[in-house]
Formats: sequence, structure tokens, C-alpha cells
Amino acid sequence: MLAVGSSAIRRSTTATYPGKKETYVLDFFNEPEDVLAAFQEYYEAATLLDVSDPNKIWELFDKLRSASIFLWTEVNQFSEVFYTKSKSNAALSNVCRPARDRWQTRYKEAREKFESNRKLYQHAKKLGDATFIANSEGDMNEAKKEMDALGVFKSDLISFSRYYEFMSQIVDYDSTDLEKLNLNALHLAPLLREEAPKEDPIDLSSIDLTHYRLSKIKQQDLLLVKEGAEGLSVGADIGTGKPKSKQEIFLSQLIARLNELFITDGPGPDQLRVHHPRLGPRERAGDESDREQLARTSSAG
Repeated sequence: MLAVGSSAIRRSTTATYPGKKETYVLDFFNEPEDVLAAFQEYYEAATLLDVSDPNKIWELFDKLRSASIFLWTEVNQFSEVFYTKSKSNAALSNVCRPARDRWQTRYKEAREKFESNRKLYQHAKKLGDATFIANSEGDMNEAKKEMDALGVFKSDLISFSRYYEFMSQIVDYDSTDLEKLNLNALHLAPLLREEAPKEDPIDLSSIDLTHYRLSKIKQQDLLLVKEGAEGLSVGADIGTGKPKSKQEIFLSQLIARLNELFITDGPGPDQLRVHHPRLGPRERAGDESDREQLARTSSAG
């Protein structure tokens, strides 16, 4: 059992803010039931379902090396640079650059292959050629698997570091290889970023922010109950990450939803006070003539 210090936290917040009786969670992403389930596991106490397996770190170690993103000579070099007194962030990044370039090159090639075969697949469907459809779909799926595998590699790097730093406080691995890979993974993972697609850019240059408003959409009471937790599994799913599909919707649907929440008619309390509005040629001409008329009136006065 891991005792959760929620009671101490409530006491400290009550002392800091007299009259505080409830805790509020402001969440812009998750569903209420998901928030409740996450907090329920740590309500009063959290229970571990099983004992952590220290050997799982070796399974993930082998999996990362077999991906051929980094070379072990690079890991050794990173360790040498890291423990140099005069090291710099630029020097550490330079050692990680070859692995980063391999990951990005493979991801770019896989994405280009995916997009190319997706267009062929769409064309094949219009032609109704079953063989053409099957071949293009198979090639498209293979490219998608490569993209997913590279995404899982990055996730595994992060999982490796987290699990190693947790377990190494309990278990003496007595392994310089694990320590070296952990150091390298901590610096390499943030560098593995895919480039945003350049197709179909959204032009926002003609958009001006005119109104700003915070809207209270929904409020719910999430009641935690005793003995409602299912228990925590420690490290059971390490290295078994699966790719997450990006949810896509039509831009028209997004605009319609935003209009439902924020649309307003005319000026109101939400309208921004703009000191220098963007004027067109006609408005600027009219504005200049008004100033000239005002100047003549002042001179005559």
C-alpha cells in the first residue's frame, strides 16, 4: 500500500485558504469519467496489483537497440561527452544528431510513401480495379506501419528512462550499459520530432482577434468513493506501446462548433478594445479627411 498524502494536502490548502472545502479540477481535454477514474486510484490509498519486474528493463533495452536508430558507439560517445567538465548542450546535441537524422529521415520517407500510395489507392478505387486497389492499399499500410513503429520507438525511449530511474532506486543493476543508454535516451527523445506537413497550409494572415470570452460549458460533481480503486499495475505494459491515431475532422465542422460556442452579434462586453484597427484604403482616406477637417476647424477657432 502506498499512502497518498491527500489529507495533508487538504490541510495545507485549508490553512492557506480559509473557507476552502472542495477541490476543483479544470480540464480542457479529458472526459469527466476519465478524470474520476484517474483520481479514484489514489483516493485515500493506492494499491499495487503486482511486484515490479526489474528484468523488463532488459527487454526494452534490447528492443531499442534492435530498432537501428542509434549506434552503440554513439551511446558511448555521448557518455564520454556528458561526463566532461567543459561539456555544453550543443556538444550533447551534436552527438545525438546522427540518431535524430536517422529517425527523421525514415519518418519522412515513410510519410511520403504513405501519401503517394494513398493517392494511388484513391485513384484505384475510382477505377474499380481490384488488383490495383489491393496493391496500393498494401503499400499504404506498410508505410503506415513504419511511421507507427518510429512513433513507438520514441515512446519506448521515454518509458525506458522512466522505468530505469524508478527501478534503479530499488535494484542495483550494476550495469554501465543501462546507465549510458538512459543518459542518451533522456537527451535523444525530445529531439525526435516529425516535421509538420507542408500541404494544404491554413492561411491565418487575414484573421483578426475581435472578441475574447471564457465560457463555462459544463460543471460536474465527481464523487470519489472508498474501495473504488482497481489497483495499479507497475511496469506491466512497459515497451508494449501502440501508435495513437490522430483524430481528424473537417475544417467546416470545427468552424461550426466554434461558432456555436463563441459567436456573437455586434459589439459587446467581449469585444476587444483595439487602439489601432486595421483599415482599408477607403477607411484610411476617410480617416485622414476627418483629421484635416478637424485641423481646419481648430485653426478657425
